[in-house]
Amino acid sequence: MKRLIACVLLACFIANFAFAADRIENLTYDQERFYLQNHLSVQTSQHTDVSGLGYMNDWGLYTSFGSGDTTTEWTPYVGAREISKEDFYRITGYNDLAEAERSANDFNRNMSIAGWTLYGVGMLAMLSSLFFMDNDSAFLGLLCGGGLVAVAGVPLIFIKASNDVSISFAVGIADSYNRQLLESL
Repeated sequence: MKRLIACVLLACFIANFAFAADRIENLTYDQERFYLQNHLSVQTSQHTDVSGLGYMNDWGLYTSFGSGDTTTEWTPYVGAREISKEDFYRITGYNDLAEAERSANDFNRNMSIAGWTLYGVGMLAMLSSLFFMDNDSAFLGLLCGGGLVAVAGVPLIFIKASNDVSISFAVGIADSYNRQLLESL
């Protein structure tokens, strides 16, 4: 499956340059420079998260029993500058996707702030319990309550909303925009 995706992306990349090369040759220097500074491209990257158990065997080799998840991310560029996905959608005219991306980013930021706040308040409550060691009920209340608040904040830190579209859709958007850009020159 990975090879198929890589071949499709390579074919799109080559087709894009084959089409653009034919048209770029007919442009003046200033038009070519404008196109190269303003065309859209999408770069992909893969990340593999491996989890599982492992041990050192008798021969000194590390053996693991784990599984991994490979995720593919895409990053938009204007010319050679990296831009946000929200800006990518706005440039190409997909304002509804840009708004959804902004909402997802706002949600992620707010959840992270709430999680870290709860965690910090919980830790401060646990720390302040040290001042009430003479009073058992206050000590235990602050220690346990603070621990619960801190533990409740941890999952909020890692909650992430996603508005990701497929790589092929993003490449299609970029190709369509680049064709329109070439035609306008």
